[in-house]
Amino acid sequence: MLTDLEIELYNKQGFIVQKDFFTVDEINQFNIKLTKIIDFFLVKNNLSSSNPLHNGFMQLDKLDHKNIHIIYNIIRNSDALSYLTSSQKVFNTIRNLLGNEEDTPLYNMYHISRMDPPSDIRFLYKWHQESFYTIPNTNSVQLWAPLIEKSTKENGTIDVLVGSHKKEIQHRIEKVPDGHEQKYIKDEDIKDKFELLKVELNPRDALFFHPYLIHKSNHNIGNKVRYSLVSHYLDPLSVDYHTDITDLSFGEHHRKRCINYKEYKEER
Repeated sequence: MLTDLEIELYNKQGFIVQKDFFTVDEINQFNIKLTKIIDFFLVKNNLSSSNPLHNGFMQLDKLDHKNIHIIYNIIRNSDALSYLTSSQKVFNTIRNLLGNEEDTPLYNMYHISRMDPPSDIRFLYKWHQESFYTIPNTNSVQLWAPLIEKSTKENGTIDVLVGSHKKEIQHRIEKVPDGHEQKYIKDEDIKDKFELLKVELNPRDALFFHPYLIHKSNHNIGNKVRYSLVSHYLDPLSVDYHTDITDLSFGEHHRKRCINYKEYKEER
C-alpha cells in the first residue's frame, strides 16, 4: 500500500518513482527468458554472441529487422513480461493511485517491452500526453521501468514535465517514417512552463505516471540496447460513454481533438 504522502506527491507532480519495486527474481526471470529467445534466433540464423541481449540483438537487427519484429511480439505476449506487469503488487499500486477500492477491477490496456538499439530513432516520441493514445475521459495510470540496464541520459531515458498533468493540451498530428500517426505537442506550446526531469532509474525501479503527464522518449546514443517496460492500466468502470473498451475506433475522437485535424484530414 502506498502512503498518503506518496499519493499526495503523485497528485502534485503527476508521477511517482518507486525504488526497488520489482524483485530481483522478477527482473532475472525476464532477463533469462529474453536471452533464450534471442539465442534461439541467433542459432536459427547461424549466428552466435557472448552477449545476446546487446551484440546478438544488433546482429539480428542488421541481418533482417523482421527478426526483431518477431522477438518483440514473442516477448510482448510472454509469461516473462506478464510476470512483471500482472503481479498483485502492481495492481494494488495502480488502485491506490486511482483512489479505488482493492476489489475494483482493472483493465490492462496494453503492455510491451520497448527495445531501442543505439542510434535507432524510428520509434522516438515527441512530447505528448498518454490520454491521446487511450480511451477518452478514462481514469488510468501508466507504468514505465528499465529492464536490463539502468536508464540514463546517454541511453535515452524518458523525460517528464513535472506538474504538467493538471491540464490537457491540444496535440498535433504527423506521420512518422514507419507510417503510423504520432500525436504530439510542439515545443513552443510548453516552453518554460514546467520543470523538465530526466528520469534515471535502475532495473527494479518503477515510474508510475498520470495519463495527462507530458513526457517523451529520447535518442539512445549509448552502445547497448535499451530495454524498457511500458504498461497502461485503466479503470473499466470509469468509461463515461457506451463503447467496448477493446474497440480501437475511438482514435477518430482523438484526431478531432488535435488542433491540426482539419489540415491533416485534407492531406489524407
